[in-house]
Amino acid sequence: MERILILKTSSLGDIIQTLPVVHYLKKLYPDVIIDWVVKESLQSLLQRHPLVSRVISYPKNLFLRFGQWKLFLSSLREKRYDVVFDLQGNTKSMIFTLCSRARDKVGFGIKSVAEWPNVFATNKRFNPSITNNIRYQYLDIIRKYFKDLHPVSIPKETFDISQEEKNYIHSFLVLHPSKKNIVVAPCSRWENKKLGVAVWIDFLQYLEKEMDPNFYFIYGSDDEKKEVKEIASYVQKAHLISPLPEVALYYLFSQVDFFIGVDSFALHLCGTTTTPAFGIFGPSRDSVYMPVGQNYFSFQGLCPYGEHFSKRCAKLRRCVTGKCMKDIQSEELIDAWKMQSH
Repeated sequence: MERILILKTSSLGDIIQTLPVVHYLKKLYPDVIIDWVVKESLQSLLQRHPLVSRVISYPKNLFLRFGQWKLFLSSLREKRYDVVFDLQGNTKSMIFTLCSRARDKVGFGIKSVAEWPNVFATNKRFNPSITNNIRYQYLDIIRKYFKDLHPVSIPKETFDISQEEKNYIHSFLVLHPSKKNIVVAPCSRWENKKLGVAVWIDFLQYLEKEMDPNFYFIYGSDDEKKEVKEIASYVQKAHLISPLPEVALYYLFSQVDFFIGVDSFALHLCGTTTTPAFGIFGPSRDSVYMPVGQNYFSFQGLCPYGEHFSKRCAKLRRCVTGKCMKDIQSEELIDAWKMQSH
């Protein structure tokens, strides 16, 4: 096995959850070259990963720009691969898989694929158990292809971080042996993954009373900044962190004592470090998406409408109330914290 191509184009959280595949392949074939196809706006983290040889990116509206498509196709077909793993499983990745030059084209089976036309691009298909953690689901496809039944573990990640990036993080991070530093990530691009502001305030005020920590609030847009500022105004030692590049954010997570957030890419990025984390879930199943390890614990909100799901609620994008998150009470989070964090 000399060269492998991975197709996982989005989203950033999903890409992070796929990274254990790279370690597995390198352990199996230490000299293998691993390339990765990803959306252009999400390529920076992969470009800083020491085990990814080449990142093949494509711009937004790729298929509407003939020149861009021709350039991307040339890059995609520049190398011949022993195998391409389509871990996206949608129609767009189907086209990329069909166009790639690979002996074997491997992906999801019809029972687990995200969009069924994708199966026409692959010649080897596997259905992972949808109740397993998503990281093991991706690994399961690779392991079944190689007929490997040995147990696997989820490794921590390292990225190429510059000294300048490290210095910037330490310029605002207050390090003290008796003072805890907690990163708080209350935002998500999905409205139905957000916790109520009043609940955040009550929960963080409890932590403030118990631990007297420094809180570092992160956000990704001006709208999110408004939400964060409102929450942060109710605790004393609050620091708002302007949006950081993903690798710098990774380093921040690796230097603090704890992370608290909803199901978002920030939670999954923290899960690549050794920093403990508390994840709050509603329309996605915590057992499937929570980072793997003893340092991570979670709270699962319940659907008041009787919706049942193994991975994500089918109504995630169209539920008008988001009550699985909005109905969570601060007392419930405090009880979960007390029970699981000690």
